[in-house]
Amino acid sequence: MNHIPSSINRMLGLLLLCGSCGCAASMVYSPTLNLPSHALRQGQGQALADYGLLPETRPANAGAVAVPGLGLGIRFATSNSFALGVKWWGTFSQHYSNDSDLHLRSGVAAEAIIPLSLSGASYRTAIVPRFGFVFDGNSMQGFGTTISIAYWLPGTGGLSPYAAIGPLLGLYNNFDPPLRYGYGLVGNLGTSLEIIEHLTLHAEVAGIVQVNQAESITHGILAPSLGIDWGF
Repeated sequence: MNHIPSSINRMLGLLLLCGSCGCAASMVYSPTLNLPSHALRQGQGQALADYGLLPETRPANAGAVAVPGLGLGIRFATSNSFALGVKWWGTFSQHYSNDSDLHLRSGVAAEAIIPLSLSGASYRTAIVPRFGFVFDGNSMQGFGTTISIAYWLPGTGGLSPYAAIGPLLGLYNNFDPPLRYGYGLVGNLGTSLEIIEHLTLHAEVAGIVQVNQAESITHGILAPSLGIDWGF
């Protein structure tokens, strides 16, 4: 009688486990908003960069809830009541907690700022919808969306603080059962400070309550970031 080597047995067991539980690699996303300190008028824009923590979509697989990463973006007002933006983010880090190789995990998202009310030259409240895709190298792995309600607080000393809150939803791009997805709530507290004309600093903390359907686990994640923008 032929016997199957134990190493093959272990490999077959791992494949069966992955098939039943879904061993999709964890991706990263950016909850950072870096909202402008003043209302963008038609034709005005911002070039943005930030560095901070990027939350993991599957912390149980990654062995961490967030990893450091870089973000780059641009925002442009097509009218006094609508600004459109695009942001890229990325990190070189491991897929899994026992992975020794570094991989580029990244994403790109489109966003809009739709003011609901203005106070002089400043926003007061706005809707900020975002829709994006996450990548493992060049391979698109999933997509997600969030719609935040933002409120600019009274500022002092040149600071322009704001707060935002909204639901989030993310889906893995394999629609074969079982469907893998996550959902939650994200809140943002941030401020900006114009240090010279056109140059503004940003500081923000995003707090996320994230539910992962695949593992039936809820995570609380804090994602602070520091950023800069050049207004044009």
